[in-house]
Amino acid sequence: PARGDGQEHKERVLREIAAECASTVRSLLASGLVVEAERLQLRTESDLADIAREGYCSGMENYSRHLTGRRPGEAPPTLLDYMPDDWLFIAV
Repeated sequence: PARGDGQEHKERVLREIAAECASTVRSLLASGLVVEAERLQLRTESDLADIAREGYCSGMENYSRHLTGRRPGEAPPTLLDYMPDDWLFIAV
């Protein structure tokens, strides 16, 4: 996926994660799940602050879809995605 420069990519990722969180929080609140909504909001805000400051957070895999530019429901990348087309693996 096209990413642009590192700072631009990070800002896009932060916006996407924040928007998804806000949408999920609204859904949880509409369902009366206030504690769950608060927990999600606090955790995501903490993760976003860590990503903005350090470039990563604990549980970074939870945001892999945003980091790789994949759509909801699309499989995350695996190690095989990073191998060249002509690679050979030999297990002994």
